[in-house]
Amino acid sequence: MATNVLVSTFSPSELVLLRPNDFAKPKGLGGLQVLSFEQKVDGAELIRKMIAVAFLAAEAAGDIKLEVRTGKALFGLRHPRYLGVDAGTTTTAWPEGSLESRIRSWAEQLAVKKNNSAKSIVYTWLAVDSELPWRLAITQVEIPLIRRGLLTTTESKTLKVIKHTNTTLPDATRQLASAQPITSLQTLLSETQTARADVWNQLINDVDGGIGARKDASSNDAYGADTN
Repeated sequence: MATNVLVSTFSPSELVLLRPNDFAKPKGLGGLQVLSFEQKVDGAELIRKMIAVAFLAAEAAGDIKLEVRTGKALFGLRHPRYLGVDAGTTTTAWPEGSLESRIRSWAEQLAVKKNNSAKSIVYTWLAVDSELPWRLAITQVEIPLIRRGLLTTTESKTLKVIKHTNTTLPDATRQLASAQPITSLQTLLSETQTARADVWNQLINDVDGGIGARKDASSNDAYGADTN
């Protein structure tokens, strides 16, 4: 497993968002347009990798430990699997507000209730229910970048009534992100998929489960449809 994950201006999850074409396949019809990037990508793939890399990078840095576990049987039918997240021996100085900077503390807090799974951490991170929980995941990565002055926002109105907040990627941030090395992150993702398939598969299941649990009950959208 790759362990030389670079801590820089951006956290790994933030770099995935800011370099979508390096982490997700192009997808024209039904694809996701990220910030001001012209080429649309596979939204589900990008968001899954964006969140997954945060957990894997935190583990590689020694902040947490990941382990596939089996829970209690559901109504006597089967034992559900989940990805346990335990606090590690270090606390890395990740960029302020990033998902990576918060995973370890959430793992500690949720362990008190024996609920320290990747699914529970994703659910906690998203904070609120939403009709579009997959897009909410992108927003949650954008917010710390906005607070650190790396993304900008402008407001516009539809029909002069409905306010919309538009997030913009400044050229300086785009150039800075483009200059960051990403090979170690790509290797971390690919090696986990092949060498630790059980961890990878469960991590993706937990990511999907955490996002899905935040879907507003009133929403009629199909699962994952808001990644389009």
